[in-house]
Amino acid sequence: PSLTESFSLVLHEGNFFNLTIICSDIEIFKETAISGLNYFKLNDAKDFENNLLIVIEKFKKNKKENNINYTKKYNDYIDSYRKILI
Repeated sequence: PSLTESFSLVLHEGNFFNLTIICSDIEIFKETAISGLNYFKLNDAKDFENNLLIVIEKFKKNKKENNINYTKKYNDYIDSYRKILI
């Protein structure tokens, strides 16, 4: 888990792919404006475990409800970078 961080691209990438994210409850992550993040208290294994169980249950439920085309998501993501760089 992160104790300190500047801008965390990985949170935005996970959000882009509609992944459920667990991250430490440091201030910079709370400022990302990404909804649905699951925060756990640093140095609190029980809180992390509780968040992990919540995420597992969400995953089980979403797996049944969603059929996400990750190949299309990946290609869209790469295309967005190409547009920026070209």
